[in-house]
Amino acid sequence: MNIWEVTFEGASSGVSDDFNLKFVDLKDIIDKYLVLNTKFLEDMKDQISSKENYSAIGNIKSVTDPEGKSVTTNAFFAVMCIDIKDRKFGYLFVITAEGTVLAAIWPEGFAEAVKQDSRLLQGVLAFIIKQPDFWKSIDVILPVKK
Repeated sequence: MNIWEVTFEGASSGVSDDFNLKFVDLKDIIDKYLVLNTKFLEDMKDQISSKENYSAIGNIKSVTDPEGKSVTTNAFFAVMCIDIKDRKFGYLFVITAEGTVLAAIWPEGFAEAVKQDSRLLQGVLAFIIKQPDFWKSIDVILPVKK
């Protein structure tokens, strides 16, 4: 599987407690990338401003694509989710000329489940917007401001 590696800032600045997550490339799972419609982004912005369990923070230090190339600073963000059963899901988006592209998902177990039933991918995305009480937390994680 092709992997996108995302480095997050730890609790303190510097590199000592930074951590990495490995996102599975979406093309390996469903043979294509998905371009997000602008309504999802608008709805997400509304949820962040109106729901306590939704937030936006700057915490991504770097993203490396499956070929080992660093993705341009500020051209990406992640949506990390924890549901009421403590299951964790992550989506990595890359901003391109074509729009906001869903490039990879985390963890590998979620990727395997989506490979078995691709409806899960968009189902969880829809739940993020339509079922805010289903989530303990939804964090839109942006690049760290330098």
